[in-house]
Amino acid sequence: MLAVCSACTPTQLAATPASSPPTLAEVSPTLRPVELGLPFHSGAIVDLALLPPQPGEQWRLASGDAEGWVRVWADGELLAASRAHPGGLSALELASDGTWYTAGFDGRLLEWRPESTTPVRAFTLGRPITALAVAGPHLVVSDGRTIQMWSRAEQPQLLWSMVGHGFVTGLALSASGGVVAAAELRQWALSEGIANHPLATFDDAGMRTVDPDEQAQLRALAEQDFPGAVADYVEVWQPGHERGRQLIPSAPIDGDLAVLSRGGVVYREIYDRDNAGLIGRRLEDQAHFPLELVKPWVFWTDAAGHPTEASMGRPNLPAGDFRLGPNEEILVVDHFPGWGAQPPERGWRVGDRRELAIDRHHAAIGDGQGNLAVVAWARPAETGWLAAAEERPDLLTAASGTAQLVTASLEPRTQYRLWSLDSAEHRSIRVEAPWQVLPEEDEERGQDPAAGLPIFPFMLALDAKAQILVTSSSSYSAETQAAVRVIRVADGVPQILTLATAPSGLGLDVGVSPDGAHILAWTPGAAAPSWTASSSAAGWAAGPNALGGAPRFSANGKWSAHVSGFERHIVDLLARKPVVTLAAQPVQQDVGEGTLAAIADDGTLAVVQPFGGGTLERIDIAGQRDSVELPGAATALAWVPSADAPVLVVGFEDGSIARIDAGAAEVQPIHAGAGGRIWEIAAVGGQPGVFVELDDRGLTLHRLVDAATLDLHVSDTTALARYDGSPVQALRGADLVAVWRPGSAMPPCRILDGTRAGVVADEAIERWPVERGPELFEQFFTGSTCTPEPGADQEPSAEPRAAEPVPDHEQAPNATPETDSSSPQG
Repeated sequence: MLAVCSACTPTQLAATPASSPPTLAEVSPTLRPVELGLPFHSGAIVDLALLPPQPGEQWRLASGDAEGWVRVWADGELLAASRAHPGGLSALELASDGTWYTAGFDGRLLEWRPESTTPVRAFTLGRPITALAVAGPHLVVSDGRTIQMWSRAEQPQLLWSMVGHGFVTGLALSASGGVVAAAELRQWALSEGIANHPLATFDDAGMRTVDPDEQAQLRALAEQDFPGAVADYVEVWQPGHERGRQLIPSAPIDGDLAVLSRGGVVYREIYDRDNAGLIGRRLEDQAHFPLELVKPWVFWTDAAGHPTEASMGRPNLPAGDFRLGPNEEILVVDHFPGWGAQPPERGWRVGDRRELAIDRHHAAIGDGQGNLAVVAWARPAETGWLAAAEERPDLLTAASGTAQLVTASLEPRTQYRLWSLDSAEHRSIRVEAPWQVLPEEDEERGQDPAAGLPIFPFMLALDAKAQILVTSSSSYSAETQAAVRVIRVADGVPQILTLATAPSGLGLDVGVSPDGAHILAWTPGAAAPSWTASSSAAGWAAGPNALGGAPRFSANGKWSAHVSGFERHIVDLLARKPVVTLAAQPVQQDVGEGTLAAIADDGTLAVVQPFGGGTLERIDIAGQRDSVELPGAATALAWVPSADAPVLVVGFEDGSIARIDAGAAEVQPIHAGAGGRIWEIAAVGGQPGVFVELDDRGLTLHRLVDAATLDLHVSDTTALARYDGSPVQALRGADLVAVWRPGSAMPPCRILDGTRAGVVADEAIERWPVERGPELFEQFFTGSTCTPEPGADQEPSAEPRAAEPVPDHEQAPNATPETDSSSPQG
């Protein structure tokens, strides 16, 4: 345990709170080994820093995200990736001597050297660290309540300590260490839903108690109305002079602060989703003073491709982040409000919630989706370097006749992606803003039409050949608007079939026949509409209402099922008549609880009701019914064809997967929970014994024969430039990573790497280039074992890769003219 500084003055000691403060204790800096380091972030970038480049390097970048991953890059190559802070990173700070520090919710503070990709020292505070600042020979750290200043000596000493008025979410330190500023979240702002921090807790005393559901709503409101706001109060101290100041912003603020040498503090007020401003306050009288804001022109150009002028004193500039330049000029990077609908015509292609880093030669940006960009000041006409974030799908459907999948990610934009597994390729089908799905509503008094109600995918269904994608969407709000659309997979063109009002914010349950000729939809308490493919210009004709219940089709197109809280129907599609109609046992009165249902090629219907239930019901075409007790709460199920008979695969809330063979009454576990809750399971068309599951972590292919798995990861370097009017994207293998594991929870044995920055992996893992993707998937589908090939063409993990340019965007940003200037001035 580190000793308190014996040289501290009485004034400094007097600032220490009476209660025992947390104390840094040195621990081992060894990080937990990582099996694979992927070259893309999947969480929001929390902080980043341009490090001193090492010999032979043009630039070196450290980036950290909300999931606790820290990555080190050099000239476009991934050097290292580690989950340094399980639970989440809170700060990444660079000292003037090139040493850098990371802090996280795991309570650890890590010290890294400029040339190292692993920490050289580590300390623990014993409590989650919420904020960190470094300047000169000092660092300041907080656990949300206590703020401490430590020396950066070989044996760090505690120099000063203070208790904040609110929950500390951000820190800043002057270059001399003489001024400490803290962004703080007061209880009233948390309870009013205008600011939020994941570690801040609500009061639970007496009448101020807020129930968990209301807490979740207040946190969601803060994220929606004031994105990035984590504080509403600023405290400033001069530790050596026993002085303090309290500054009350006029709006919630984020955690980024700056202390100016002329005696001022800068922070960013957030007024709404599209309006924010940088504020300067003098410490001597708390008065506001104007700021000279400089836009780095490598990120912002006018329509002609020339740099914009510096912005002077604009109070409502929606700055995403700011940094102090060499002369304390304030460099800003904008959020670009509305980028989710269509990327701006000018500016760099990163999304919202931007983080900025600068040095003498380069600028770097990270965004709220995990995208990174680096641009050289002296070469603004070059595209620069881009590391796209990993795309995390939220919905999944699979074609029953071909090895193709479609996934959808919901926010901040809805993106539908086709995965062609047999060719090891993928492409974007469609990208759209949620508020542009429904028709715009005309405003009164001749005003411009208002944007439609935001609506998000609820369910996906795909025909056997992956030509027709049917989507059910819901507003998930008090205005429970729901829609059924058909999206042509070939070109992404959508067509709305119906708009309806759904109860409890749910969408319509949908199904499409394997031949793509019939679409069914149903929501509890309403008729079940149907549509038939027609040769007319509309493409679809309304048909008679179908049987009530969630519609499901068998993969061979011979059977359909309709499952509600009251009845179960099995329909012979060839004879066009129901062969089984049974009442639910017991009748489910709450129709909003949801249903899990799947029908096999022999007509056997499997049902779990309500959603997340623990009893499986099976009904065959003779009307015989039995039940199987499940080991947990079921959240997904699918019939998977095999060599003998179809196998029912069930996914559970704890992430585990089990199988139930035909006619069996026993449940066989086949996969332990590893990636979080199972959201969807689907058989891979044309590949017996293979199914795909979507969990909290992402997509994984499974083989029933031996429990081998293939994890699928994808990023898209063109995703941020796409919108609903973008041209069709071609299939490609770039940005795809597949990780083969020979058994459940076993280490990887082979990886397919289609990235440019490279995957960090052990040398024992066999590496295949993206050109061998079709071969890899074919071997997996046919049951081959994952054993190294003699003389296989493996790519040495230690050999650096040359930096490659980002592929051309369909809508490329305007380039700026060449210039010899290396200054970051606007």
